Amino acid sequence: MRETARTMITNASMIGAALIVSSAAFDASAQQLPDLVKPPSGINLGSTSFFDGFGPSEPGFVYVAYPRFTFGNDITDANGKSSRAFNNAKVNTQVLVSQFSYLTPLEIGPTKLGFNLFVPLVNFSTSFDSPGLKLRDNGLGIGDLTFGAYLQGNPIISDGHPVFSWRAEIDVIAPTGDFDKHKDLNQSSGFWSLIPYLSVTYLPTEKTEISLRFNYMYNFSTTKFSNPPPIPGLNFDNGQAGQVGWLNFAASYRVLPSLALGVNGFYYKQLTENKLNGVSIANSKAEMLSMGPGAHISISEKSFLNVNLNLPVINKNAIKGPSLGLQYVKVF
Repeated sequence: MRETARTMITNASMIGAALIVSSAAFDASAQQLPDLVKPPSGINLGSTSFFDGFGPSEPGFVYVAYPRFTFGNDITDANGKSSRAFNNAKVNTQVLVSQFSYLTPLEIGPTKLGFNLFVPLVNFSTSFDSPGLKLRDNGLGIGDLTFGAYLQGNPIISDGHPVFSWRAEIDVIAPTGDFDKHKDLNQSSGFWSLIPYLSVTYLPTEKTEISLRFNYMYNFSTTKFSNPPPIPGLNFDNGQAGQVGWLNFAASYRVLPSLALGVNGFYYKQLTENKLNGVSIANSKAEMLSMGPGAHISISEKSFLNVNLNLPVINKNAIKGPSLGLQYVKVF
């Protein structure tokens, strides 16, 4: 069984979370609007990796746990340089996402229909030195729920061995998590998001594997803002985060019957600028490339563990730092 899941769906969990601009972070003399609404940061950036395109072969329930630890030690600007607004910024997050998955017996062509629910628990640990701006976090809380439907393709078999498998899914992030309008860093984004993706895994040999996941995210408008600054003459009517595309990638080689070692990572690109009151915010797009070593550990026929370390290579308009993620899968 190679069931993988989509998400770390809590708006506050991963890189980019602390870039929600607070009243302290806004320079009233600036000639552009404050950037208050950003894409959800708790999406699946490298949380799924090895053998991602494979899923359960028989109908039934699957539980997936995603513990993830992010160690943010810098905040970058649109050019990828350290932001001069912050002094020794530390934005660490600890996240546990529980995924509940059910693969139905309903067949649609060469696929089976399934459903997913993701429940995140998020904790912030932040610090900022003086002089410099400081962002206030919302502590420990529940993140936004995510639910979706997927089609799991049947594996393609050659010479008695699987060589290719895929899965397509559409997920919805609902703004149900903890949100304090007086805090800069919240577990919830405060708005709805739609995320379709396609995941594929190719096995060129019995011991090698390549996995890719192509993701797109559309963010809907919102009237919720995290700690908006008081600006005379400016009403915060609505905001909309930009559209995003990103790729998770992984490749591994099986060194033991129960162990495969490899590399994994993600490339994230914000496609459109964020908006406030219908006006695009200049230089608000984020871009990230992270990669590092990883391992796939087969525990039994119905359970496995992926371990992934991601180190930043490119980082623009985001929190910069390494992250360590686990993915434990149990088929019932």
